[in-house]
This record gives sequence, C-alpha cells and structure tokens, in this order.
Amino acid sequence: MSSPQKQSPREDLRLLVKLQDLDLMIREASVQQEKNLGFKIEGVSRLQEARKELARSIEPRLLKSYERLQRRYERAVVPVYRGVCLGCFMTVPIAHHQAIKSHKTVRVCENCGRILCWLGD
Repeated sequence: MSSPQKQSPREDLRLLVKLQDLDLMIREASVQQEKNLGFKIEGVSRLQEARKELARSIEPRLLKSYERLQRRYERAVVPVYRGVCLGCFMTVPIAHHQAIKSHKTVRVCENCGRILCWLGD
C-alpha cells in the first residue's frame, strides 16, 4: 500500500468532506437496517469499500484527527459562515478568517476542535 501524496490543504478538505459524506451515508443505512424496515438496504458494502479507498488518499495524521473527531461529533468537518463555526456556533477569531478562506492550512475551531472549511458570507 502506497502512502498518500502530499496535497494542498484545499484538496485535503475536499477529501475530508467526501469522507464525511460517505460516513454519514453508511451510518444512516446502518440505522435504517437496524430498524428492520422489512427490506434489505443494498450497497452498504460498496460504500464501505469506497470509504476505505478514499481514506487511503488522505494524509494519515489528518485522517487520524478526523476519525477521532468523528467518534465525538456527528460531523467532524463543519463550515464557517459569517465568522461562526457551524459546529458549536462560536465566533472564529478574525485572525483565522483569511487562512480558512484561502485554504492555506487546515484549521480547527478553537472552541470545539472540529475541522473548519469556509462556506462564505
């Protein structure tokens, strides 16, 4: 297994958002399956395979951080809108706005620790 290539923070965030979407779909399908709806939900194994493949392309340190946050919160990656983290609804320091907007680095909320992405104003 080859290690993931060094990517831009923008690409890292894009991959993390995709991974989070897959995790949410897998979780929802599993919950529906547990409710015994009277029919089997197909495709969960394909989603799990896609998740494994996507996880291989993410930097290990960032993936570990994401998975730790995912155990604590339903959403580990949350947008910043009008200067507010939409995970905990606390104001993000103005000093971080430009870095988050420009995707120069992957930033986390100082309050809740979630990974931040810029949604816009």
